[in-house]
This record gives sequence, structure tokens and C-alpha cells, in this order.
Amino acid sequence: MVHILYLGAVILLHRQLLVAADADRQAGQWTRAIDERDIERYQVGCEMAAQQVTRVLSIVKLDGYCTLWYWLVT
Repeated sequence: MVHILYLGAVILLHRQLLVAADADRQAGQWTRAIDERDIERYQVGCEMAAQQVTRVLSIVKLDGYCTLWYWLVT
């Protein structure tokens, strides 16, 4: 579960930057001091973190380790 928390934090941190960069891109003005290649790296990192979360959750589900009660308590 610690892995899921870490990956969730990675997603949340990258999401803020990606949303702001997309808003700038759609408005046609680039006010960020970050290069486009850096934005793409953050996007790839966010996607990989989301994929890893789904993989970990599928493994936990197959093991039967995590019950509905456990999710409600945390």
C-alpha cells in the first residue's frame, strides 16, 4: 500500500504542472519557465505511475489480501 501512496503523490505533483501547461498551450501563451521536453517527461512519469497503481491493485486483488473492509478503514 505504501507504493500506491507514493505513486499517488507522484501523480498529484505532476498533475498540477500538466494542467497548468495545458491551459497555457490552449490559450496560446507560454508563461512557464519549463521546456516542452520537460513537460513531456512529466507526462510520461505521470502515465507510468498510473499504470503501476493499476498493476499493484490488480495484484492485491488477485491475492485476496485487500478486502472491502480494509479500504473503508483507511
